[in-house]
Amino acid sequence: MKILEDAGLLSRKKEGRTHRCRLEQQRMKEAEDWIEAHRKFWNEKFDALEKYLKENP
Repeated sequence: MKILEDAGLLSRKKEGRTHRCRLEQQRMKEAEDWIEAHRKFWNEKFDALEKYLKENP
C-alpha cells in the first residue's frame, strides 16, 4: 500500500483508527498507458528475436 501511495496511485485518509484508501483514477490510467507502451515495445522485440532464431538455427 505504501508503494502505491508513494507512486501517487493511491491516496489514504486517516479517520481515527480507520484508514480509508482510494485509487487515483487518473494516475492509474497514466500507469496503464505506460505499461501498455512498454508491453508493446517488448512484444515487438521478442517477436523479432523469435523470427531471427527461426531463420538462423
